[in-house]
Amino acid sequence: MLRGDGKPRSYSTKKGDFDVTLTIAPVEGARSKKKRERLWTYIADELSVSVARDEPTGPPDILAVPGGGRDFTSRVPYFDSRLPGYRRAALDVLDGAILFLKYELHQPLLRNIGEHSDQLSGPVWTDDQGQEIDPGVRTFVLGVVSGERSEFGVVKFEAKHDKPFGAALTKSRSPKLYEEILSDAQAAVFDGNVRRAVLELAIACEVFVKHTFLGGGGDTAPVYEALEDKGKLSARVLDLIEVGGTARFGKTFRLVDKDAYTDIDHLFRARNKIAHRGEAAFRDDAGRLHTVDSKVLARWWRSTQRLFEWAD
Repeated sequence: MLRGDGKPRSYSTKKGDFDVTLTIAPVEGARSKKKRERLWTYIADELSVSVARDEPTGPPDILAVPGGGRDFTSRVPYFDSRLPGYRRAALDVLDGAILFLKYELHQPLLRNIGEHSDQLSGPVWTDDQGQEIDPGVRTFVLGVVSGERSEFGVVKFEAKHDKPFGAALTKSRSPKLYEEILSDAQAAVFDGNVRRAVLELAIACEVFVKHTFLGGGGDTAPVYEALEDKGKLSARVLDLIEVGGTARFGKTFRLVDKDAYTDIDHLFRARNKIAHRGEAAFRDDAGRLHTVDSKVLARWWRSTQRLFEWAD
């Protein structure tokens, strides 16, 4: 959202030896204003960026080919070798803009642009007079599709889903709270945000465990909840898994799947490390420090799914 006169706004900065200009363009005519507001509010759905620097040499000439064609053989490498530097400068500025809008102005529905986004792969090249230059090639990037290997719980749509899918069109179900948080954790993983993924995966696990073992009928859950709300007691999620599992199934999850139980223990250690120090890391029982990465997250994801399947 942009407030002002509705004209595009441009901002210039330096990135190394590059001059970079970012322009925010509001949607023409898409504006609103409350009775007591002085300025109009516009929807802005486009960021454009221009990157320039002085090149010691210009691009090679395009060679004429007998029969009327053109040969770009010597020109293509010229632009290919320069594109990564220009793209990096553009990405740095775009990241700065998006982070400011998202976290300073609290406009949440924005995502960082990845280094290999096709939005940065095929720029328009111009000379110092603003005349467009034909680089002889257009680059298109086919990025990795998140979940194409069924990682982090992604289930691919198949013919066997036709019947339940059709039923969902008639009557959809509301997602459980832990499912919503788990989906947010999944999105964080695919966005490469490890810290947020750990936090949300741990919260989803905690919500599931408390709703499963304390959210049923009878008097126990309301009494526990009332005491917890008053700060009279607290219980670790791991303790609830052990006690709740024993009470409901006559056995503990630790005996059912010791490795998964250990992973969940480490998940909550990492959650605490992130909450207290902002570091995506944890220490095991031997005191060794481990950094959380996508491989660790994938293992923890499988282990929490194992818990959900066992307890549900």
